[in-house]
Amino acid sequence: MLREDFNIHTVAGRTSAGVLADLYAPGIDPIVPVLTNHNVFVAWDAIRYHASALATSHVVELHGMKRL
Repeated sequence: MLREDFNIHTVAGRTSAGVLADLYAPGIDPIVPVLTNHNVFVAWDAIRYHASALATSHVVELHGMKRL
């Protein structure tokens, strides 16, 4: 939702940086994983976390932002 004092920008480009994710570990019962971290940034090159991450949001880096 926009605020009353919003600004509009143009963007020249974007780069996919990774995801916000919840991280899980195996629990006592292997069928039920245990939440270990909530809403953490996981970069695409952080391969060690990919198997335990459940993505909730895509993160992009914006380039060349100009205010209109």
